[in-house]
Amino acid sequence: MIVNKHSHSAIAAYPQYGFEVTGDSIVDIGGGFVMDDFLMTLTQLTRWNT
Repeated sequence: MIVNKHSHSAIAAYPQYGFEVTGDSIVDIGGGFVMDDFLMTLTQLTRWNT
């Protein structure tokens, strides 16, 4: 999952659902702009096994 680094509420919420930041992604989208995001991975499956 990719989450914008400036989306503080999403970054704070996803760990509650078993996700953690596992890297980052910087993609040149042209015109002098880049997307600078966190990569998040589901690491705690027990949250989803009910």
